[in-house]
Amino acid sequence: PLEASNELKAFLALNKAKTVAACKSAIETYNWPDQNFLCADEKGIGIFHNGQYPIRWKGQGRTIADGSSKAYDWFGWIPRDQI
Repeated sequence: PLEASNELKAFLALNKAKTVAACKSAIETYNWPDQNFLCADEKGIGIFHNGQYPIRWKGQGRTIADGSSKAYDWFGWIPRDQI
């Protein structure tokens, strides 16, 4: 990936997390590789699909694209709250 990420910070915070909310907060800095996280406490269970997923137009990625052309670039990243 070409964008900054801090997986070590995420895993250190996960080691200290005591609640599902703390778990969710801990993985905010985690971007690569995409992972599924399962966290549980006495109040419930949280399943989080975390990583950076590109915004693409319909059908993008089904064929080989010209990597030298900006016309085939991704539009950015799907916001975490929409994953």
